[in-house]
Amino acid sequence: MKLFKNSFPFLFIFLLCFCTQNSYAIQQPADSLLYYYPIINQPTNHTDLSDAFTYFEKKRKESLREKDTLNAIFYARYVAEVQNKLGFLYESEVTTIEALKLLDLAGGKDTLIEPRIGLYNHLGMLCRQRHDYDKALYYYNNSLNIAITEEHRYAVWNNMANVYKDQRKYDKAIVELEKVYGYAIQSKNDIILSRSLNNLGVVQAKLGLSEGLSNMEKALALRKKINYIPGIITSYTHLIDYYLDNGRREKAAALAEEARKVAYSSNNPKWRSHVLSRIIDLKEDPDVLAFKKYTDSVSNADLMQRNKYISAKYNFEAQERRARESELQRVKERSRRIVFQFVLLFIILISFLVYRYLRIRQKRKILQEVSASEARISRKMHDEIANDMYRVMTNLQTRHQLSGEILDDLDDIYSRTRDISREIQTPESGKDYADILKGLLLQFRTEKVNIILNGLSGISWDSVKEDKKRMLYKILQELMVNMRKHSEASVVLLQFRRSGKNVLVEYKDNGKGCDLGKGSGLTNAETRMKLVGGTISFVSEPGEGFRAKIII
Repeated sequence: MKLFKNSFPFLFIFLLCFCTQNSYAIQQPADSLLYYYPIINQPTNHTDLSDAFTYFEKKRKESLREKDTLNAIFYARYVAEVQNKLGFLYESEVTTIEALKLLDLAGGKDTLIEPRIGLYNHLGMLCRQRHDYDKALYYYNNSLNIAITEEHRYAVWNNMANVYKDQRKYDKAIVELEKVYGYAIQSKNDIILSRSLNNLGVVQAKLGLSEGLSNMEKALALRKKINYIPGIITSYTHLIDYYLDNGRREKAAALAEEARKVAYSSNNPKWRSHVLSRIIDLKEDPDVLAFKKYTDSVSNADLMQRNKYISAKYNFEAQERRARESELQRVKERSRRIVFQFVLLFIILISFLVYRYLRIRQKRKILQEVSASEARISRKMHDEIANDMYRVMTNLQTRHQLSGEILDDLDDIYSRTRDISREIQTPESGKDYADILKGLLLQFRTEKVNIILNGLSGISWDSVKEDKKRMLYKILQELMVNMRKHSEASVVLLQFRRSGKNVLVEYKDNGKGCDLGKGSGLTNAETRMKLVGGTISFVSEPGEGFRAKIII
């Protein structure tokens, strides 16, 4: 957000100089603040106000595009003032409220008091024109609550007095105007002093106080002295009303003629119209008075009707805008819910995958520990028990004459110990896996059992993970042990081949087969295969041999 330029405070000095030097103003370019500012208060033709509106609205939009918030507020105040003078009360109110919103966004409430007071005062004046006096006083009291200088309070007191005067609450109005008059004396500003004297005199006259007429005449004399045309016409108007109220029509008519001369000496059509309206009021022709009263009534009714239409239109547009904002908010909330649900689902999925991963890793760790234990037991049985058994057999055979039956029993115990060691043996890492697997399978070949291997050496075992190779080794080992113990097979065929990224192993024998529903050994093999991401399936019937299919 940009702040006012450093030269901004001097702008008011130039404006003040302009107001007192009309000849200088005429020389200003037609696209400058110094040219359009006085036009708001003193238009010279019917296009001046619309031209001023175009200029200030253009500057306001430029400031908004440049995110120059404070200058946007500055120009918005002039736009609202022009809209008010053109009779667009509700548009003026909307512009003022938008400027207040910008002021709230700009922050710095303690340092931006003057523009806030100005906006509150303008809203109060708009409400007064609509005869919404309570709302007008509400805005004026808001201004008083934040005012910190007498200059700020002076404008608010004067505006509040005007509201009380419209309500015919002259006792309250005079309290405010006496405070205004006290400030005006201290200000030593003739325009402010003459305005306060005139307003105070009007209210005093309404209350029947003798000093009322005197104060109004003093105000007129002071305004003539400084040639303040708007004030002079206002003073004449109030004096005309005073003499009419007191039945002195001839005096009122004489003042009206003086006012006509002043108004016609200026180029302001509004002042001329204002004075002519008072002159018509002095006419005794009932038709003229009836016509004026009728046209004034119709004009006021049209204005009120138009403002009501604009108000309804604005309220409708505001309602539509709120509906769009509400729908946008619902869409955002729905999007947030979808994102939240997606994130929640993602977290659940990740949690599940992490859980599965940790569980599989734990199972693999257990499997590795079991394999390591089996390997240790196998080595211990082979290196210690079997070797010690063989040494005992040798000693007994050489030193004692034992029967052949005892030696056969000892040899059988030795063979079974060696077989148990082989059953729980695991392959040694670092060696050729195909050779290790071949050695395992061919050790079950005997005179009665023929082992046929097909495709073993054609598999690239380096691409297969170690845990999968260990598991395949154990499963094939179990199949071969079961074959030797139970199947009575004479031919065993093992087919190795690639199936995509996996290795497919098919086992077949011509043994007596079995009933797959009995025992839990096969189920245990299936469970262990799942631990390494593999599968195993069995096909067998009594008398039909045994088949197994391994994918790993």
